[in-house]
Amino acid sequence: MKLKLTFTTLLLFFLYSNLFSQGNPVKMTTGMGLGTNASGSAKKKSSLAALREMPFKSEFENITVPGKGIFNFKIEHTPKGQLKKMTVQQYSEDLKRIANKTYNFSPKVNALFNINSIIVLKDNLYFLMRETDRSEHKEKLKWIKFDYETFEFEKTEHELFQSEGKVASSDPSGMWGVSTDYYQLEFSEDSTKLLAWYERVPEKKNNKINKAIIGLHVFDENLQKIWGGEYEMPYTESIMKESSYFLSNKGNAYLMAKIKDGNKGIFSKDANWKVNYYFEVLKFDKNSKSPKTMEVPLGEGKAIDAYINENKYGKIQMAGTYTKKRELNVEGVYLLELNETEEKFTPYGKNGLFEIPDNIFLEYSSKSEKRKIKRKMA
Repeated sequence: MKLKLTFTTLLLFFLYSNLFSQGNPVKMTTGMGLGTNASGSAKKKSSLAALREMPFKSEFENITVPGKGIFNFKIEHTPKGQLKKMTVQQYSEDLKRIANKTYNFSPKVNALFNINSIIVLKDNLYFLMRETDRSEHKEKLKWIKFDYETFEFEKTEHELFQSEGKVASSDPSGMWGVSTDYYQLEFSEDSTKLLAWYERVPEKKNNKINKAIIGLHVFDENLQKIWGGEYEMPYTESIMKESSYFLSNKGNAYLMAKIKDGNKGIFSKDANWKVNYYFEVLKFDKNSKSPKTMEVPLGEGKAIDAYINENKYGKIQMAGTYTKKRELNVEGVYLLELNETEEKFTPYGKNGLFEIPDNIFLEYSSKSEKRKIKRKMA
């Protein structure tokens, strides 16, 4: 008897502690979502003017910048949701305050500093802003840089990218990475690359015929664009669901796609405890006009979930939990490695499958499950 997904968190901790050899975590922090304003609505300047949306919080979390210390950005808004005041504080790693400055925003300057999110790439700190033009149904992501030496913001905005159409508001639950509502941000393990991705609003509301259009844009630590564009997915939305995105240190993007297996799949009401799906990995790079599809070879195993990571040795690995039946019962964990030359994942070790011993399941089982496991072990 194997455990259901109630203990998946425990098993994934076991997985990443013992199978993934990771380097340092990505040095970044985000404070805001790039899609929700403070007052719940946005004020349009004119029919042709760009619409800016304000953040939904009033204070950023602390941000650690390697070699610079810890920064705290506290935001205050007017009743209408406009920026009123920002206090910036810098602390050393031992929490001694180095600098403190308050900025008061006038209506004229307020248009520039509509800050939606903060990111850190290496030792560069950037503020991201979402800008939409409803008349043309296009959207832009812009940025300004914070200067540590002058303790000031840049006075000039820079465009990160522009979408070809209206961007859909997404539900980030279950996605790994930084949620920005309309845009999602992923960072390379060495914190030198940024992937910003989004999904276009479909022309017709019919998942049986719609193939999602995904925008993917990759930038270096100076927010200079390396590559990017919009790509049509290989399956309709009724068959394929985006599970997670991953950005390698080399600047290649990988999409973990969950594909419906047969007539009844992940979108069926009776599929709650069935593995009626399988995973594929879609690779994108600067030479891609369409994604490269890679299989997830598990032999007799069926992947329940799947995650991609790059370890400190530069090896891209995929791991998750698996079962050998259709039921959603965890039997063990698996580990695959990417052969970048052949562009395919191969099992780690003999077959990539590592069964979890019954005594571990026994420790975290209910009384009835314990009796079944003990009978099996007898």
